[in-house]
Amino acid sequence: KTYYWRVRARNEVDSSVWTTRSFITRDYVTLSSPSDGLLNVNTDGITLYWNAHVGVSAYQMELDTISLFNSDALVTIENEYINSSSSNSDTRYSTGELSENTVYFWRVRAVNTVDTCSWTTRSFSTGSQTIDIPNIPVLVSPANNAENIDIQTQLVWQESTNATSYEYIFGDSPDLNESLIIETHNNNVDLDELEYLSEYFWKVRAKNGTNIYSDWSDMWIFTTRGESVFYELSLEVSPEGAATVTGEGFYEFEEHVLLTASAEEGFGFLHWIDKYDLIISELLDFEYIMPEENMILTAVFDDITKITDVKSDYDFYFYPNPASTILNVNISDFKSFEILDITGRVLQTFNNDNEITEIDISDYANGTYFIRYKNNYKTFTKKLIIR
Repeated sequence: KTYYWRVRARNEVDSSVWTTRSFITRDYVTLSSPSDGLLNVNTDGITLYWNAHVGVSAYQMELDTISLFNSDALVTIENEYINSSSSNSDTRYSTGELSENTVYFWRVRAVNTVDTCSWTTRSFSTGSQTIDIPNIPVLVSPANNAENIDIQTQLVWQESTNATSYEYIFGDSPDLNESLIIETHNNNVDLDELEYLSEYFWKVRAKNGTNIYSDWSDMWIFTTRGESVFYELSLEVSPEGAATVTGEGFYEFEEHVLLTASAEEGFGFLHWIDKYDLIISELLDFEYIMPEENMILTAVFDDITKITDVKSDYDFYFYPNPASTILNVNISDFKSFEILDITGRVLQTFNNDNEITEIDISDYANGTYFIRYKNNYKTFTKKLIIR
């Protein structure tokens, strides 16, 4: 713990400024012998030593064959403090007889009337095999404090050196109950059917064999997304039977939906309109962004079998028809006009900035095309034959 102290001088008429310093009390006991990871310890036993510290009421020591210090073989002692010398009996413990080829863990902490320090831990073995403590797992995903996580997700962490398996705790409270510990041999776990808009907490530790554990990882938290609201998208065709359309269904707000329309023979595509009769696209196929409401979209077509190639009342006509190389155009008061193929795909577009009297169509393949003309009032479609 950090403590701050300061001093200032005073006389009859004034006070000096404060001079401040700080110090930190140590939070551990220094273990001296045996060295950490010592092998081939005699089964007759060994004496464990630690250094004396000032300001201590007692030392607590635990010895066990599992690094969690929770087995039936657990030994717990408390030595009352004698003084600051490390040569007294309060800073040692003799184990007595030990089992063969067994790993032991021991730890010590100091207590006084106001606080208890952290444990300091070491290990030794009566066998010859190296004691491999697994690394603490590094959590990966969901990221700490992540939001809008799906209610079906996966906990993922990095593989730890020396780990043969892992244990994790997962719950909806930061007070994770260790009775809910689950073991897995993978570095991930699938979670199903979580609650919407809920906080979840998790942490992981690594395990080597049956008795050697890492410390727990940091505890991470994530929040699941809200329950999805789906809106219905209905598609219609005008006139009925003029085309086949795809893309209708149920979608979330702002979800992108690919809409397609395929014209039947004898119909030319004009545009898509929504339920408010607003033109939303003049492309046969396009990506629609779902609004926050149910929506009806209509693909509008012209019956080209009823379109004539004679001069109209809107001062727009072209000739010859059929044509082969040059198409002559007579047009006035127009916003735009386009040449489309039989599927409704726009091949060429002209606007009212262009002065058009003739169009070179020599590169077009023989077949049926459409001329779509727009003024400020209406859209017209006329059939063009190239041969």
